[in-house]
Amino acid sequence: MLNPTGNKMKVRNFIRDKNLWNDESLFTIFESELKKENPSIQNTMEAISTLKHMCSLDPEIEIRDKHILCKVDLEINRAIDIITKDFPSISVPIYIFGMSKDSFKIQMMNGIGGFAFQKASIIYFAPDANWQGHLSRAIVHELNHAVRIIHANPYLNFLNWLTSEGMAEVYIDERFPSEPSSKWATHVSPSDLKIFYEKLIKFDLVNGFFPNSSEWFYGSDELGIPGWFGYSLGYDMVKKYRMKNKDVLWSDFIKTDSHTLIKNY
Repeated sequence: MLNPTGNKMKVRNFIRDKNLWNDESLFTIFESELKKENPSIQNTMEAISTLKHMCSLDPEIEIRDKHILCKVDLEINRAIDIITKDFPSISVPIYIFGMSKDSFKIQMMNGIGGFAFQKASIIYFAPDANWQGHLSRAIVHELNHAVRIIHANPYLNFLNWLTSEGMAEVYIDERFPSEPSSKWATHVSPSDLKIFYEKLIKFDLVNGFFPNSSEWFYGSDELGIPGWFGYSLGYDMVKKYRMKNKDVLWSDFIKTDSHTLIKNY
């Protein structure tokens, strides 16, 4: 189905109709995508099970309050309007799911999570969390990832993940100018960014060495790495390069190679 504005981007909204979970054909798109990271997935049902586990998805969540559904639609359409102005050819379907309570995402991420593939973007949130006013930002963030995967084709390694997160958050800054930057993008002080970046570059990032991502992205008390370090570093890296290239259209800037970004940092 099309989204309410008539844009060609398809929206699969499972919190509006939980019966969509019974349509296995809606999930075939994820089987091939998830196999790239987990070759053991054999069929669509295993892909569905993997998605549920990865994202704490709850098939029983369904919002029936028309007032709340209207707010969800407004946020979805705001996001689509923003992304299609810069990337008019984008046609990545958006999947909206309900999430069972996840204390980390509720406390730190406004009760919203998401990730992107080349062929689909997923957003999941807890309906009783503080998602209003933040959902559109999350959708734009994930769609920015999807566009970058399509046009820059960044295979998954630490450097590409780092720069893709930075790219999405700098884009958010420019398209939501009256709102503050995301807290994970600016959480780490400039002095700590410098200290831990100098430790991080000891790894062979340019050639794709992948240190423990959870420690470097989310922080580690054991290693003394500040929380949200990877997100803050990626944001700072892309932001500084963007300041030197303000006139470049986003349709071109999104293609900036990760090696170019780190070499100019």
